[in-house]
Amino acid sequence: MTVTATTAAWIAAASAAAGAATTAYGAYSQNQGLKKSARAANQAATLQKSQLRSQASVEVMKREQQSQQVKSAIRASAGAAGSGFAGSSFSALSDQAEFDRYTNDAIAKQSLGFNFARVSSGLDAQLIDINNRKQNTLINAFMGGLQGLSAGMQLGQGLQGMFPAGAASSDLPTTLHNNSISGIYIPPGQRIA
Repeated sequence: MTVTATTAAWIAAASAAAGAATTAYGAYSQNQGLKKSARAANQAATLQKSQLRSQASVEVMKREQQSQQVKSAIRASAGAAGSGFAGSSFSALSDQAEFDRYTNDAIAKQSLGFNFARVSSGLDAQLIDINNRKQNTLINAFMGGLQGLSAGMQLGQGLQGMFPAGAASSDLPTTLHNNSISGIYIPPGQRIA
């Protein structure tokens, strides 16, 4: 067996192609995983916002019920006191209860807005991190090809050194013979001492 420069070049080319393919596939696989992560992050943020919206809605309903209870208690007290409701201090208390409800609703809406902003900000940070971890498949394939080419050239040169083109097959040992080690070329007339 002999290894010519052409054979060494084919070894280098095959190694380059294999290196390019494996690194391109690795980058592609990682990018697919990152796309799934981005979708999951978006779904989680959407779910969080939905939960926040529901929670805020429940809080608004609670405040409405509390306000109605306070106003009912004020009306009952006004009736028990035998005074009219309109223009009395009971009317002012009812107005204050209504004002408090609207103020609390505004605070709840503002809190919901802040919570939405927090969720959106967290999602943005996650998506930026995911995008920063994406790999350019073409560049990775090129770099993998260069690494494969380098490794293939070294392998081809090593094989050329072990099996030079001018050596006869009888000069290339295949077993332990005449103090030679199988697979290592020993020029004719030389022995391993």
